[in-house]
Amino acid sequence: MGQVHKRFSDEQVAFPLQAYSQGLMTRVEVQEVLGIGKTRFFSLWREYHCNPEAFTVRYRRPSSMRISPEAEAAIDESSARRMLLEVYHDLGGNVSQTARELCCSRNTVRKWVRRHRDSLGLQGRSRRPQNCPRQTAADVESLVVRERKKTNFGRVRLAHHLQWQHGLALSSHTVRNILRRHDLSQPQKKRGKFRAIRTHDWQSLYPLQHFQIELKHILDLNAELVRRLLGELGLGPPAG
Repeated sequence: MGQVHKRFSDEQVAFPLQAYSQGLMTRVEVQEVLGIGKTRFFSLWREYHCNPEAFTVRYRRPSSMRISPEAEAAIDESSARRMLLEVYHDLGGNVSQTARELCCSRNTVRKWVRRHRDSLGLQGRSRRPQNCPRQTAADVESLVVRERKKTNFGRVRLAHHLQWQHGLALSSHTVRNILRRHDLSQPQKKRGKFRAIRTHDWQSLYPLQHFQIELKHILDLNAELVRRLLGELGLGPPAG
């Protein structure tokens, strides 16, 4: 079953707990009504017994110190890392407590402390690979970009155009990646949903009111008869 706060409200959970406290329901009956186990029952009962008025089953996040995404984006990375080092030194070099105060992982604290100790600076490093042997050559990319601006073809037509005009065999996926790197890819237009046109109100018909017969085989028979007749008159191919 799902979680209690997603299936019941506070009042719906508090009612059987109140009945249990008054001796009107047993523990097993409360567990069956709420669909919970023994451990979850005693956890809810402890919270309700301590303060019935403020009892709630709503989910509460343990990390309430986390800042909003807007405020996090506005913080300068170097300033935040300098603040991390200040907090780390103020707490006597305690990695776990520093991570707990700043709501980050211990590996993050160790990484910037190690970089500061090795005099590597507090700026972020590029994660781009140092070499990429399978990357398309620069002159080929420039040719693809030039032909795209010239023809405005999509990736599939552009790949065929390059192979036909320049003898350059590139897959459409490679052309797509090149166009994306140069911001030349266009978003695909969404097609409208097909809606069937109802030519007859079939639902309003009563049984045996309307019949539909396939006459294609009759037309085929007529065509065969006409072909034989023309063959007999010598005006067409002989009848087989």
